Amino acid sequence: MRVKQRLRINVVASIMAALIIFLVLSVALYRINRVMREATLADDLMKTVLERAAIRADYIRTGNDRAKEQYISKHEKISQLLKDASNKFDDEDDLKTIKQMINNHAAIGKIFADIVANRENRKPGPSRADLSQEIENRLLNQLNIRLYKVVVQVRKLQDSSTEALYSTLRLAVGGILFVLLLAGGATFINSLIIGSSIGDRVRRLRDGATEIGRGNLDHRIESKGDDEFAELAAELNNMAEKLNLSYRNLEDEIEMRTKTEEALRHAHDALEMRVEGRTNELAAANIAIKAERQRFLDMLDTLPVIIDIIRADHRIEWANRAYRDALGDNVGRLCYESQFGLNNPCVECQAFVPLKTGKPHNWEWTLPNGRTFEIHNFPFAAADGSPAVLEMDMDITEQRQAQEVLKNLNKTLEHQVAERTAALRAANEDLKSSRAAALNLMEDAIDARKLAETTSADLEDVNRELESFIYSASHDLRTPLRSMAGFAQIMADKYSENLDETGRKYLARIQNGSSKMSMIIDDLLHLSKISRQEMVKLHVDLSKMVSNIIAELREAEPDRSIEISIEEGLTAYADKNLIELAITNFVGNAWKFTSKTENARIEFGAVDTDGKTVYYIRDNGAGFDPKYAGKI
Repeated sequence: MRVKQRLRINVVASIMAALIIFLVLSVALYRINRVMREATLADDLMKTVLERAAIRADYIRTGNDRAKEQYISKHEKISQLLKDASNKFDDEDDLKTIKQMINNHAAIGKIFADIVANRENRKPGPSRADLSQEIENRLLNQLNIRLYKVVVQVRKLQDSSTEALYSTLRLAVGGILFVLLLAGGATFINSLIIGSSIGDRVRRLRDGATEIGRGNLDHRIESKGDDEFAELAAELNNMAEKLNLSYRNLEDEIEMRTKTEEALRHAHDALEMRVEGRTNELAAANIAIKAERQRFLDMLDTLPVIIDIIRADHRIEWANRAYRDALGDNVGRLCYESQFGLNNPCVECQAFVPLKTGKPHNWEWTLPNGRTFEIHNFPFAAADGSPAVLEMDMDITEQRQAQEVLKNLNKTLEHQVAERTAALRAANEDLKSSRAAALNLMEDAIDARKLAETTSADLEDVNRELESFIYSASHDLRTPLRSMAGFAQIMADKYSENLDETGRKYLARIQNGSSKMSMIIDDLLHLSKISRQEMVKLHVDLSKMVSNIIAELREAEPDRSIEISIEEGLTAYADKNLIELAITNFVGNAWKFTSKTENARIEFGAVDTDGKTVYYIRDNGAGFDPKYAGKI
């Protein structure tokens, strides 16, 4: 390959690198603009949702028609923003989130319309007002749950946009660095090949010309290839061959020596002229090589990374523009003296590891000004052939700062998880209170049923009212229960990895308590229909059931000091769910009424009375007035 063609390769490589970098930057800018539009849209959604919530609170507090109209306006604006988001977001997960937001948005609109209709249709009278207020409170609870879901989903869109922006920036920077390194490496290797090829060919031409000049006309210069040096070698070989032929003919043409001497003189002069011409061509080629070398150095000057060559004696032999801009023109000076003002080499410096291992070495160093650099050192040879190190430094301060930001975000997430865990613990306490309330409701329902049985004429009406009452109470209990169970499931799905073993244990207890409370509500509904349904009786381990109830009470109040005595192996043939409700109520009362008793004791056992097994739960708590024993 000709030298001119190799030089063109370097030019083409540089142009291709510039075009690829331009293409990468164009794609990155397009993607960044798109991501920024998505982020702006997500921010508008969050702002409008919060404004709508504030206006809704104003309307609920004052009933102002202007607040209602403002709420409807904000609601319609959110509808338009969600429509725009469906067209602008292209990520599949984001589209799913937007679809869920649209469903929640429609539900919020319907719930608010129900609240407005309830207020406008409110009729006079205390009972009507209480019922209307109860309905409004339930609708507000549903509206708050929907609003929370919408806020979480909008936050998810914001996080997705931020992650897409970071990903685009990483890809753009990585692509540009890769193209720069690839193009620079190709140009560097091609230049080395050019230098090596030209130097070797010039040496062969010089040695061949010297050998021919000494009179060895049988010597031939190797002329492989199709470049300018091969043509020159062929000319020299042709000249040597002709000279050799002329020399051999001298003996046969001695008589013509006078004439041939003149011809040889002319040939010699012509040869000198051709050699001079070839020498001038070699000088021009050498100038071109120096120019190409300077061009390569100029290219290194344009790279945005610090590049320098350090000799084994710590003296800086060469440095590019990025080095000079960052650390000054220190070529010819000792690195530790010029860069850090030290009298001896830096103790922590790892730049000369490649001179010991013969392999590249990568490491990081933070300068006194706080900037952090990723340093790559390679074994190298100085201009005189002595050992040296080629060093490339890349400023990664922003990358480390980004990692610190991510670390802080993780800490924030852990803090939020801790707050959610505390909230779930509080919800668990509410669940226990709701459970006691449910048991009290069940007692009231049973008392109401017994009272209804005394009046046979009104029995059917009382049963219907009892079923309606229990159904309404169960429905009221399910709403906070679903909310707590939903939040607990979100914690289990998204944040369980961030919880420690104790946190996961508490979360499992909350989920188990939610499930058990749901079963209790179902039992309440079954209880309302027990006169028309058959109980499912099984052999139930009462001792184990009491132990489990006591264990739950101890976990809720670990500081209580109380003696528990449970007779082992007690079983009964009964409906499991109903007997558990009854025993939970009895044990809970015993636990509650011994809270202020020293040396508190709760005992569960059984006695044989007239051939029948009688189970009892006994405690030494506050007790009750004996005159009310009949009622109990």
